[in-house]
Amino acid sequence: MLKIILMTDDDPVDSWVAYQLAQQWPISHSIVLSHSPDHSSTSLRQKLLTSPLRLLSAIPRELISNRVESQREQTMAKQLWNGEKPSPQAVLPQVIEIPTDQINSAATAERIRTLDPDLILMCGGPILEECIFSIPRLGALNLQWGISDRYRGQHGIFYPLATGNFDAIGATVHRIDSGINTGEALLQFYPALEPGDTESSIEVKIAQLIVPTLIDFLKTLTVNQLRTPLRGKAIDPAVGQNIRYRDRTACLESQYQLRRTLGRAPIPARPQRCDLFLKSHPSPCLA
Repeated sequence: MLKIILMTDDDPVDSWVAYQLAQQWPISHSIVLSHSPDHSSTSLRQKLLTSPLRLLSAIPRELISNRVESQREQTMAKQLWNGEKPSPQAVLPQVIEIPTDQINSAATAERIRTLDPDLILMCGGPILEECIFSIPRLGALNLQWGISDRYRGQHGIFYPLATGNFDAIGATVHRIDSGINTGEALLQFYPALEPGDTESSIEVKIAQLIVPTLIDFLKTLTVNQLRTPLRGKAIDPAVGQNIRYRDRTACLESQYQLRRTLGRAPIPARPQRCDLFLKSHPSPCLA
């Protein structure tokens, strides 16, 4: 049986996936990422002094994006958690809270080593450095909301919706490496789409599709694969786009919402699909 550490943040959909996995697989420990105290007033003054024009240009994006993000999280919490997301301690086993800005620290690395995991499974959170993702015997896997061949980084569901690339709407489970969502893909999920879908409804569909597929995937791992890193489909960093947080501009957001309101951004219907790319590399000691 795999010894797995779950790592998750407090996003409604990420935490729901983590909870559902924990209910169906004997998770060793759960690392819950907590945000450090926000010194926003100091940060704001520093930004105003160092780059005032960039700060002012970001205000519309922050106002619009924060409002959309708040509505999105409320919608998903209602659909997945019946309106109120419980505390991690109430739904996850062996919870360890670590501040987000300490996730790649030497102290965190030492703590994870003492847990002796086979695998880290990440459902939301910051970029892991090699000092963390190299600890488990099988490495670390990340659930990315996006098809990593096409869109990596932030907003992996919104961006193909906003730009009309509907065939790139989905999610990827990939090995974590030193790049941004560039590790080998093991699983990719394409949810069923309907014309009335939204960013929130698509993320909920993906979450509900991911859980049983991941459980089946974990059950099929062989003894050989327990001794060698998991391998899958290579992702070419030169292909596709890296989407940054600030790429979801107020202009792009407003244009997309307007097109939806006018009925000019129809989503084509399609059935769901899951692709498995796991490659077996027998261990020399078992050959």
